[in-house]
Amino acid sequence: MEFLSELFPVILYFLLCILVVVSIILIIKVIKTIEITNELLKDISNKSKKLDSIFNTVDMISSSVSSFGDKFIKFLTKSLKKVLKRKEENENE
Repeated sequence: MEFLSELFPVILYFLLCILVVVSIILIIKVIKTIEITNELLKDISNKSKKLDSIFNTVDMISSSVSSFGDKFIKFLTKSLKKVLKRKEENENE
């Protein structure tokens, strides 16, 4: 019985040491994984900023084309109204 009472704490301390070492190794691996994840996030952020500028340029161009199209359609409708108005006046005379 005395032997077990002396052996049991030794076994517990040994297992505790193993647990501490395994915990340290796991923490180091988690830190490395977090560093890699941070690098990936920075890269993704940089790429998204570049894409954002491209999308802003495309948006600006599409707005310009749309504005030009609206002005052109207004010009055509005004011209057609004038022509139709002249035809109606000529028919009425």
